[in-house]
Amino acid sequence: AASTLADGLLERIARVFGPDHPSTLVCCDSLILLHDTREEHDEAVRLARETYERKLRTFGQEHAQSTETLGLLGRALLGNGEYPEAEEILWQAVEKRETTLGRVEEFGLRARQDMAQLYSRTGRNAEALELLDELLAIADEYPSDGIVNLGRCLWLRGLALAAESRTEEAEAVLRRGLETQLNALGERHPETLDSLVDLGRILVQLGREAEARALWERALARTEQMFGPEHARSRRVQELLGR
Repeated sequence: AASTLADGLLERIARVFGPDHPSTLVCCDSLILLHDTREEHDEAVRLARETYERKLRTFGQEHAQSTETLGLLGRALLGNGEYPEAEEILWQAVEKRETTLGRVEEFGLRARQDMAQLYSRTGRNAEALELLDELLAIADEYPSDGIVNLGRCLWLRGLALAAESRTEEAEAVLRRGLETQLNALGERHPETLDSLVDLGRILVQLGREAEARALWERALARTEQMFGPEHARSRRVQELLGR
């Protein structure tokens, strides 16, 4: 599978350059993201912890490379359901990134979005909405790839609104977020697929099941192409479709 191939590539790079070489450590970050996307959260957390320790030795605590991996560790912990530690780590990452690089910076923005997702997952929807509204208010200042951050903010805000039973508002926000993600990332990107699935859930709540099923069929076809029919992502959409 993709993770196995990437693990093998990382081993070869580490043999050539050494485990603490910057090229090796950058590859580690990419592999953390791959594990996280494939929902291999235990492995993502393990590798993020190891990589962060190596980056501390190589770059120091305040270096952008170190704080980037700190944010990845927080995201991996979030995916693994380890919410108290994830919250602590993510805020550390946000504070360090903002101190050295300013408030409007890609990885700092992503860490704040991860915090909003954590708030939603732990039932703190008012805090999630407040944080997301802050992020959307500065959307015009986002860096050149900011449309990706904008799409994710809208998706997360839609989920928080849905959790507050503001269903019609949630649909409008999710549709805007989905359109942004389709333009920025394409239909095959995991975050776009998540938006398709979540918009379908909102449509069911609004009594529009046929529209929801059409979105889920669309998401399932792409998800199975990306991850295979047996992957947890595929199985969740199959269950929504009663398969």
